[in-house]
Amino acid sequence: MKAEDLSMMFRVTHNVIHRNLKGVDQAKSLMTDGHSPNCINWIVGHLLATRNAVHSMLDLPVPDWDNREFYRGDFDVAGVSEISDLVANLKESHKTVVEALGKFDENWYNEISANQDFGLDRTRGQVLAFFQFHESYHAGQLGILRRAAGLDGVIGKR
Repeated sequence: MKAEDLSMMFRVTHNVIHRNLKGVDQAKSLMTDGHSPNCINWIVGHLLATRNAVHSMLDLPVPDWDNREFYRGDFDVAGVSEISDLVANLKESHKTVVEALGKFDENWYNEISANQDFGLDRTRGQVLAFFQFHESYHAGQLGILRRAAGLDGVIGKR
């Protein structure tokens, strides 16, 4: 896995995420599609929560985001984070992560990762590629939830 490839994939997904978030206010961020308990607010917070592992892998400081409610489990909308704060934190994290991806050589990406959440030996590049895929998966969910909230789709439009 090459740093340039990972960086490009994170940038493309980041663009899709932020296009899908355009025009989403706090109320719309808490709506669901009626089939899934996930809402836009939870998905963006969940992306931030998993970014903690990405920051850690890249030897970056792990931000002090209050993101306990964004791991798996119950999501209570009472006292939930503001979508605007979550979006701002995700933008900040994106800039930091993409910058850091270029600081390591190909050998670093090919070393076995200390992150053994997957139960198998995976290289750092493979684990980072999984996290990028995870973000792409949720970017698609954001598009579905955007339309469920009554907003037009934004992918494929200029």
